[in-house]
Amino acid sequence: MITFHRNVQLSKLGKTMMVFHRWIPVALLLMVGFAGPVQAETSGPLAQVRSTVEGILAVLKKPGPDSTAKHNNITRLIAERFDFDLMAQRTLATNWKHATTDERKRFVELFTRLLQATYLGRIEAYTNEKVEYRGEKIKDMQAMVETVIISGNTEIPINYKLREKNEDGSWRVYDVVIEKVSLIATYRSDYREVVNKNGINGLLTLIEKKIHSLEQGKTT
Repeated sequence: MITFHRNVQLSKLGKTMMVFHRWIPVALLLMVGFAGPVQAETSGPLAQVRSTVEGILAVLKKPGPDSTAKHNNITRLIAERFDFDLMAQRTLATNWKHATTDERKRFVELFTRLLQATYLGRIEAYTNEKVEYRGEKIKDMQAMVETVIISGNTEIPINYKLREKNEDGSWRVYDVVIEKVSLIATYRSDYREVVNKNGINGLLTLIEKKIHSLEQGKTT
């Protein structure tokens, strides 16, 4: 019974990760702006989600085979909208408190690189998806921007959770929710088991190996 339950959990996790692998590249593109009716003030989170539209589309449409330069520019633009520090902290959850300063710093660095290595390379294949912006919800310094991807006859809801930065008033994404499943919660569940078994250092080693595999063009 325990083995069966464990296999069911792994099966669900695998299916969840397949959804993220397919739609996160589109979600990243949304963050840097597909066209659509703006329903927010220019300083609001929805408007800021779309604020780099001209930059990212210019990068994607720029003629020439220099894929490295394009990748670097896309990485920079997305980094301006995502709060990778907060994403990493929420992913480790309670284990963040037990990690040393060096372990926290290393995890933020590796988790950021992992997301970039996993998803950014697939962005150019999704530039023709139709997207609708459904609105925004704001409460104090938290917000959610609601969008829907239309792919053929399928509608995929993708919502972005954002936090306002006090120092400059910008809104930064700290989670992406696809079909009601949180990206951060999915990684948190997976990583919690690794930390419980092998500690923070074991998790860091695992992520390093995954990044190396992705950067070498392998699948694991």
